[in-house]
Amino acid sequence: MADLLGGHLKALKQLIGPLEKATKLKETDPGYVSELVSLSRKFPKGDQLDDLTGKIGKELVAESSRRQGDFQRAIATFINSKKKVGASVRESGEGWRVDSLTLAIDVDRVQVKALYNKEILLDARIIQSESDIDAYVKEASEKLRDAILDDGQVLFEAAIKRCAAFRGAQRIENPSRVPLMEVYTEVAAEIVRRSYANKRTQTKPLVFDFPLWSFLYNLDVLLASSRDYASQRFELDTGSQAEHAKKMAVVLYGLDANTDQKQYCYIKLRD
Repeated sequence: MADLLGGHLKALKQLIGPLEKATKLKETDPGYVSELVSLSRKFPKGDQLDDLTGKIGKELVAESSRRQGDFQRAIATFINSKKKVGASVRESGEGWRVDSLTLAIDVDRVQVKALYNKEILLDARIIQSESDIDAYVKEASEKLRDAILDDGQVLFEAAIKRCAAFRGAQRIENPSRVPLMEVYTEVAAEIVRRSYANKRTQTKPLVFDFPLWSFLYNLDVLLASSRDYASQRFELDTGSQAEHAKKMAVVLYGLDANTDQKQYCYIKLRD
């Protein structure tokens, strides 16, 4: 790209250079008028600037089209390769769901962004080849696997119980029906408490990082670990349209692209 536009950009710099210098002159500068007159003789004339910017624009459009074509071919090749090895693959509104990942596709910017249950897992990255998308998906998948909590069942059940007890103390109606976002806050708080409790044995500064996607992933893993256990122990509630409008809902069931994702507002522990 630099070679393609190098000559044109050099010519453009030469054309607009006098204009840039003129804008930086001050009326209080010695020889202000004479310098301005001298520079004005070098200003672009006639259609010089239009012709040059037109050429640059055409080459940029052509280069952009080429990159978008490479991007789309890389994505198509990647998707087909995943289908051949038996991965769960499904087209979605954002782009593609591949196993546990949602790949949001931005053709204009030739970028891919990895999501989990609609939450950003890995920042968008420019993709120029199939190896780029392979490396990006590998990094996102490893980030998911590294986020698994060893004692998720104990942690989540304790958090739900604490939230329910607090809601009961506040005389909130149906206190055992706990908003999922409150459970998220409580699980994150417990992780912080544990980190502080273990601080004496740590030599590195404490870093607290429990994004929403990690909470949703761990809850999905818990729900999928034992269907019988999950159905007997947890009760999910979709909530009302008004509660969805208040952004109380979160997306679950993102582990498998063949499973429909659903939105829920509440969770309850069965007796």
